[in-house]
Amino acid sequence: CLNNKKTGNSSKVGFLTIKELKGAVIDGITFVGSSDYMILVNSKTDPNNRRIVKDCRFYGTQAINTEAAVAGLGAFSVEVLNCEFRYTHEMTVVIRQYCNRMLIEDCVFSEHFRSANDYALVTVAYMHFSMRRCAFSRCAAISKVATEYEKQYTMANLFKWGQDSQLLVVDCVMTNNFSGSLGGYGHPLFSGKNDFVSGCYVANNRLEYKGVSGRCFSLVSEALRTGAGGYYYGCTFESNSVVEIDGKASNFSAGIVGNGCELTQSLLGVYNCTFADNHLSVKNPQTANAVLSQGVLFHSIAAKNSRFAAVNCAFIRTDGDNSLYDIAQVGTAVSDYRILNSIFSRGPAACYNPFYAK
Repeated sequence: CLNNKKTGNSSKVGFLTIKELKGAVIDGITFVGSSDYMILVNSKTDPNNRRIVKDCRFYGTQAINTEAAVAGLGAFSVEVLNCEFRYTHEMTVVIRQYCNRMLIEDCVFSEHFRSANDYALVTVAYMHFSMRRCAFSRCAAISKVATEYEKQYTMANLFKWGQDSQLLVVDCVMTNNFSGSLGGYGHPLFSGKNDFVSGCYVANNRLEYKGVSGRCFSLVSEALRTGAGGYYYGCTFESNSVVEIDGKASNFSAGIVGNGCELTQSLLGVYNCTFADNHLSVKNPQTANAVLSQGVLFHSIAAKNSRFAAVNCAFIRTDGDNSLYDIAQVGTAVSDYRILNSIFSRGPAACYNPFYAK
């Protein structure tokens, strides 16, 4: 089904629409320069209604009518396997989930540029989502606005998930990506709730943000989301940069992995992870009075019974910079804060305090 008409919210039509077939497989097709999207529709309640996209290539997709290169609308299960998504410009979403379950495995996402909106390259709306052995590189997203929607459902560069979703990310690589924000809520590499991230390598990425007094900003996850919960196991975060570019605000905080909230309980667990030579800076250090962590930032200012743990982790810097913390806790609404069996190391002659708590 070929279609170049603009689609509305109530009636979705794409260049390839599959509705009634059970067990449909799209295999080995290359899509170049498409201005519309593939829609995979079936019953949410029938487990036999699987949609599989494998060994396909999506190159140079533009955002004329595009909501997503692959959109699972109302499906019970959608699987995207061994696919490549490259060279898109101003595309809203590459993959979008509106189904009960989605699996993305062995896929490559590279050379994407977007002016940011409410979505990420991979946007998860509902239920169960798994991503395994995927690579993200040279993806750039820039945000210029800030809204209350953004505060609740944070924009992100690579992937994000909705309030009611459960997300598992395993053995993925995220390198050489750029996120920029002038909107006041930041624009993390990825953000979400109820997430479990395991065995991932996150390196040489850069976040630029406009500082706002009383707020916190992080490269990974999101520190203002309501009811946040994140768990990171066996991941490495190294040589990433988080840079404040405005220079007007004071009394804010920034980190590499950050989570927390302003309203309800927040949970953050970091286990067997390594943080090495991450860079944080502010434009005006004389007046910023900023708390900067090259590792974990835990922010909770109004929620009761928020909890944090870092276990079996390594925080390493080869230089002697003593201006950065390794673990920072901002806010007083923390009932349980534990750091166990972890290593803290700086360069020669370094005399520093790895912890901040207020």
